[in-house]
Amino acid sequence: MELIQSFSVDHTRIVPGIFTSRVDRLGEYSVTTYDIRLKRPNREPVIDVAAMHSLEHIIATYLRNDPEWKDEVVYWGPMGCLTGFYLILKGERAPRELYSLMLGAFKSVEDAEEVPGAAPVNCGRYLMHDLGMAKWYAREFAAYLEENVFRRHCRPCEIEPKNITVYSATDLHDECEFVARRIKRLVIENGCRYSDISIICRDEKNYRGVLDVILEKYEIPFFMDIHRDINVMPAVRLINSIFRLITEGFAREDFLSMLKTGLTYISDKEISAFENYIYIWNLSGKRLCKPFTQNPRGYAEEFTVDDRKALDVCESVRKRIAEPLLAFRNEIKGKNGKEI
Repeated sequence: MELIQSFSVDHTRIVPGIFTSRVDRLGEYSVTTYDIRLKRPNREPVIDVAAMHSLEHIIATYLRNDPEWKDEVVYWGPMGCLTGFYLILKGERAPRELYSLMLGAFKSVEDAEEVPGAAPVNCGRYLMHDLGMAKWYAREFAAYLEENVFRRHCRPCEIEPKNITVYSATDLHDECEFVARRIKRLVIENGCRYSDISIICRDEKNYRGVLDVILEKYEIPFFMDIHRDINVMPAVRLINSIFRLITEGFAREDFLSMLKTGLTYISDKEISAFENYIYIWNLSGKRLCKPFTQNPRGYAEEFTVDDRKALDVCESVRKRIAEPLLAFRNEIKGKNGKEI
């Protein structure tokens, strides 16, 4: 059998970016498949499966809701090799025309507080998601697009640079070794102090576990300023969820976000049963503040002993969260931040 077109491309030359994979004709119409490549095949670690799953959900939702593009989208889905996604659109467009759409899609992941459709009634494997890692990959690709894709032509500088050294490193380890040697030379030969020297890199995440180890090897004291998104920290998510629940009317998504911080002393099994229940009965808002009485199996003919046990579990979860929050809401009514 002949290789299909996408397998006939030389994958040793593929780099991250936006490319046309193929154009198919359907009578007088055409559809175009685009290769949205995040990783270099066989040269970079692939995308984590759970993060890939979350990116699929978030970006598919973004594309299907974009007012200018939603009617043009045929398909968005992951590559089996976990190095990127396929986007199928109606008509024919140059990859350049998709730049703003893709940049906006991947930047939207940063604002996501949860993965849309990550529930048992909406997803075939709803527990296999990782929003934190999805944000990491999305930030990385968005930064790559802004830095490398469709850049305007730049003219070389005619001024001879001073105090600038260009070093062609074989890999990340070699690059960090070169930096450490330069720092040592500045301190020993030029009389500089370690506190006079800064190392600036575009994305410190790529250097973690390499640069710090090499600096320690050369006995160079250092402080590494690492950016962390505070909104994905469990304690912050817990506090944000609490205040959203009591100020915005006990939305189902906020209830689940609070439970899934891991700081509520409620087991994963209980959370899963509770989540199934509220989706089966479409419960949100004030209905989460009232006792659960319906059958966990939905419109079943009768309550079995197991149904009663399952209902008790769901009601126990509801009471342990909703009742203290209702009491807290009454307690802080009319108070300012300092008084709270």
